[in-house]
Amino acid sequence: LGITYLDEAQRNRTANLSLFQNCLQILFKDNSSVSNIERFFKVHIQKILPENGFRGNHTWTEERKLNFWCFNPGLAMQELTSTVRQLILTSGTLAPLDSYASELSLKFPIRLENP
Repeated sequence: LGITYLDEAQRNRTANLSLFQNCLQILFKDNSSVSNIERFFKVHIQKILPENGFRGNHTWTEERKLNFWCFNPGLAMQELTSTVRQLILTSGTLAPLDSYASELSLKFPIRLENP
């Protein structure tokens, strides 16, 4: 049994690859069609510069951050409700509930709202 010690940069790369793998699993869960992925997800590549613009001796560095943005809250709620037995949503501004139920792709069998 060997023990491998990773420096901070290696741990960060490993963690980032794990996050990327999680994103891909969510994107292609349930054999999602490409059209659904194109419709609900957007990719944004963000340039990140160090605070002083330099790292080390006059070496310009630029990092990029890959973002996957989901614009369908129903996908996240479906993932959440697959692991919980009950979900309680409360707010003073959720009326009318029909539109929120539609946006979140959820059925609310019990509703309590002010007329």
